[in-house]
Amino acid sequence: MNKLVLTYQSLEDLNIGDYVQSIAALQFLGKKTVKYWDREKLTQYDGKPAKLIMNCWFSSKYGNFPPSSRIKPLFISFHLNAKDVNAFLEDHRNIEYLSQFKAVGCRDINTASRLKSKGVKAYFSGCLTLTLGNTYKPRNASNKICFVDAISTRSTNRNLREKVAELVSDLIFFARNTKEILKVRESLYQHNHLVNSTIGISWRRVQYSIQTFKVVKNLISPKLWSSIVYYTHHYNAKAYDSDAERFERADFLLKEYASSSLVISSRIHAILPSTGIGVPALYLNQKNDDPLSECRKSGLTDLLNYVDLIGSKIVRNEHGLIETTNQIKPLNKHQGLVEKMNEDVIEYLEESL
Repeated sequence: MNKLVLTYQSLEDLNIGDYVQSIAALQFLGKKTVKYWDREKLTQYDGKPAKLIMNCWFSSKYGNFPPSSRIKPLFISFHLNAKDVNAFLEDHRNIEYLSQFKAVGCRDINTASRLKSKGVKAYFSGCLTLTLGNTYKPRNASNKICFVDAISTRSTNRNLREKVAELVSDLIFFARNTKEILKVRESLYQHNHLVNSTIGISWRRVQYSIQTFKVVKNLISPKLWSSIVYYTHHYNAKAYDSDAERFERADFLLKEYASSSLVISSRIHAILPSTGIGVPALYLNQKNDDPLSECRKSGLTDLLNYVDLIGSKIVRNEHGLIETTNQIKPLNKHQGLVEKMNEDVIEYLEESL
């Protein structure tokens, strides 16, 4: 059987969460028997007929759909983003293509609703990364807390006054908490493949560290700060050039999350895998988020422990200050979704091409 797995070499920036999604597919497909194929080139595939688990955002560039007729897809964890959803749904070729399948499993409720409005059979499947507990298991959890990208998305509607006020606030906070903020920045460079330059990215990373510590200071007890390891899912594409390096990095991070006592992140592909693996996890949810990000969350946040933020300010927290690493308890609301995804993928792989 010919099998493909999605990769993302065409994108200028690297979100390692994309490769976490592909690892979720690889655990069913087998690493040694697949061919990598760029998500942005699905229309160009002209090889032997092949199966492909279509579990991601389609797509960053409009026009890369429908896939080649040589691909027999499984639509599960399928996401249409607010950026292109109207154009996608107005293209009759896309609707005709999707309508030929018995049902499209969607990563979020919003995508399922939009497809159903066009007569496409669709349902909320959840994200395939929730099945990563099939492969990764909690491993001798220490007191380590993995803190991954406190703020990865936020509203783009802030005016100049709000941006200036935030900058002033960040500078004042930095002056008052310099030592701890520099520790965040040091951990960030120590545990991630980042270039420690003195210009450009340097200020961006300092600001990242400032805003990260703002969240930490108001969420986690000082006695636990030394247990925090800081990671990011966002890199310059050149940091990990090859798909092999990117899969290796994604695997490394999943193992780090599996060996942690708590994962805290604004990245759904850090929180959902951790939830699936069985590691306590806390989602940092931007309350006034950009529509391009907000549309991804419907249905998923119902499965998660979370706090609400506006920027780096916590505006809703039902968990209180985290005093111990076992304070956040797994909700285990995802099990039914995982069982169905496992069944659907196995059934699909058993079908003939």
